[in-house]
Amino acid sequence: MNVWLRVRGIASRTLLRLVRLPWRTGAALGLLVGGGYMATLYGQTRAAVRIQVNGVDLVHYTQRSAADDIFDELGVVLAEADAVVLPTDDELRSGDAIRLVIARPVRVIHDGRVSEVYTSDGDLAGALAEKGIVLHRGDQLWTDDGPVAADHRLSDVPRPERMSLSSWIEQIRVPVYVSVRRAVSITISDGRIPCTLTTTADSVSEALSQAGIDVYEGDRVVPSLDSRVMPGLQVEILRARSVAVDADGQLRVYRTRAQTVAQLLGETGIALEGEDRVSPGLTAPIVDGLSLSVVRVYDEYYVEEVPIPYETRWDPNPELEIDQRRTANWGREGAMRQQVRVHFENGIEVSRAEEEAWVAREPEARVIEYGTGIVVRQVDTPSGPVEYWRKLRMLATSYNAATAGKPASSSTYGITRLGEPARKGVIAVDPSVVALRQPMYVPGYGLGFAGDTGSAIQNRRIDLCFDDHNLEMWYRWVDVYLLTPVPPASQIAWIVPNLPVERE
Repeated sequence: MNVWLRVRGIASRTLLRLVRLPWRTGAALGLLVGGGYMATLYGQTRAAVRIQVNGVDLVHYTQRSAADDIFDELGVVLAEADAVVLPTDDELRSGDAIRLVIARPVRVIHDGRVSEVYTSDGDLAGALAEKGIVLHRGDQLWTDDGPVAADHRLSDVPRPERMSLSSWIEQIRVPVYVSVRRAVSITISDGRIPCTLTTTADSVSEALSQAGIDVYEGDRVVPSLDSRVMPGLQVEILRARSVAVDADGQLRVYRTRAQTVAQLLGETGIALEGEDRVSPGLTAPIVDGLSLSVVRVYDEYYVEEVPIPYETRWDPNPELEIDQRRTANWGREGAMRQQVRVHFENGIEVSRAEEEAWVAREPEARVIEYGTGIVVRQVDTPSGPVEYWRKLRMLATSYNAATAGKPASSSTYGITRLGEPARKGVIAVDPSVVALRQPMYVPGYGLGFAGDTGSAIQNRRIDLCFDDHNLEMWYRWVDVYLLTPVPPASQIAWIVPNLPVERE
């Protein structure tokens, strides 16, 4: 069977080869071919209609020719305040435009109530005027974004991608909240001369901030900063004074309304104890810029121990032989304790005073026993054995009349201490060690006696005299023997200093 179809004047020829099929199958095949044709025909008969929504152009394809039908098709429900501008003809044709103005609701909070106005072009001032809301000088408009000018225009609501037209219109219709803050006059006393200002602030704190008036810690504002602003409100600022306080090693700046230094210390919790003082004094008035110094005064006491040196006592011991010594007690230092008071100001020592003193421990003397026992012994000499009662280690030098230091013209030239002429056998000694006229034996020199003295002959030193023709030069350490008879105890030097010191 051959079937001819014509769509929009274009002829096409479709040859359908039918096989023996049941009639229901043939009918279904016919409906399928017919449905495809109708869908193709519907798509090719839609018209493009331009829709301008609040200045934004959109294109919508439709087979409908009435605006209401198109709005129904798009799911758009118009409000009373919306505006629609249509072409002059009743029928819409492809390319025609529909201008749709969606009114934006504005809810105005003013004068204790809420009014709703609409604007089609975003003109906020016009919308307020249309509602009869008058703005006076100093009044402010506030939106969610903050304060705006009276001629502020509401910004357009952009259409997000892939959002339907009806959903976008619903976003445009979300109300915009505008608050009208009425300006009121208040009086501010900040010092001697009060000033009047016009403000739209809700609170005293906000009003002062708008006026550029800073409130510092310690200042007092009456009424309080969180009080509401009302017409004719009188605000008084009681300013705190700035005071620098140097206390306890720290310099702090306080703002205070205290009248005296004592009140300021009470406010800051700085306590004076004992002899602490403050400069200026407690009764001094507080003035702006005052510098205050707290001086911490205290005394510290401690005990100072001073050693008391011990004495050395020499005690005779007849059980010890002469020139022998024994320490009977080594001795111990004593201790003198004295209380000292140190006066501090701000941690710095200012003065100190020595107060009570006492002996905490008495010193103990060092006791050295020296021998007083005399033992007579013998020593061999070139002239035979002689008896001696003491042997001393001494430094021996030599001299004669010519080397004694006196000129030959002197009347005492060559005369010794005992008045005898200088000759061999006369030995110069220190009389505090060896008594004059004491017979002596010096190995290498021979027998002699203590018959002369000299300024250089001190302690364990002797000077051996020679004749002018037989002078021998001596300078050596020798053992000197003091011969019997033993002199009286009162003439014996029991303790002989160990000077000069023999070098090994």
